[in-house]
Amino acid sequence: MDLFCCILMEIRMKKLSVGSLGAFELELPVIEVSSGIPGPRIVFIANQHGNEMTPLFVLKELLAMLEKNPLKKGRVAIVTTANPLGLLFDSRQEPVDGDNLNRSFPGSMQKGLGARIAAAVFGEAREADLVVDLHTFSRQCPFLGILVKTGDEVQEKCRSALRVIAPECVWQIDMERDADKNFSGALDLALVQDGIPAIALEMERHLTISSEKLSRIARSLLRLIVSYDMTDARVGDVPQKEIPVFISHYLYTEGSGIFTPSKSVFDEVRKGDVLGLVADIRTFAEEPVLAPFSGILLTIRFRDFVRTGTRLASIGEQKGVL
Repeated sequence: MDLFCCILMEIRMKKLSVGSLGAFELELPVIEVSSGIPGPRIVFIANQHGNEMTPLFVLKELLAMLEKNPLKKGRVAIVTTANPLGLLFDSRQEPVDGDNLNRSFPGSMQKGLGARIAAAVFGEAREADLVVDLHTFSRQCPFLGILVKTGDEVQEKCRSALRVIAPECVWQIDMERDADKNFSGALDLALVQDGIPAIALEMERHLTISSEKLSRIARSLLRLIVSYDMTDARVGDVPQKEIPVFISHYLYTEGSGIFTPSKSVFDEVRKGDVLGLVADIRTFAEEPVLAPFSGILLTIRFRDFVRTGTRLASIGEQKGVL
């Protein structure tokens, strides 16, 4: 960091204490970027699912951008890994108790390890004007924003943030839909229910996403910080485009085998279209997977092993634009 940045902005490390694991204390690392001037606070959270590493590369680039474009007011906090043991063992879940952290909020410091991690993250997030939770789908997906439907001022703040970030589409979560009730305990849902604006972002896996797209996503997060008038960085205007908003219908596999898709993300599909083929690993005999709904393909697995009950794809039904 150059001298100019050092004068105007402080970057420091802090840790969120979770508890003891015998030989060591479990703590969550947080990078706090402070202007020293009162203003908004934005919190970015990554790696709730330990095998989702794309957000780490995005936030690394964002921090480098902030070093060159110091904050003039407010603070930015980056929880680099909410699941450090999951990251170590390449595990989606918290590997000690097996909890899905993103179904554990608001958490509790009087329960198991996963609930304690959730409580530590939630406590950090509650002090924010906006929380951005970064994820990676196990399936192929576009750069996708998630918006929780609340019908109030909090939802409008979340919509505004997503318009600035400008993902390729928005997935709306509506807890009145039975299909979306499995999101109970997700961080963004728990926060908006507590009156705190929060959105989630989904992106491609680190093994397939291009360097150009990583940089584009990082710049979109910097543009979000600029929109709060926290820095004078030049990142260009907000893209003038309509962002489609979808609710999602989920497709689970009945059989088991190796799956090869025949459709791609954002393809329009009709009920009965072949989405791909599942080959039985005992015989390599293939069975087609048919679309049970019409709509836009939002996510789909690439070449992968699937079993009965694997979430194979999501088909979006458009409900408007952002």
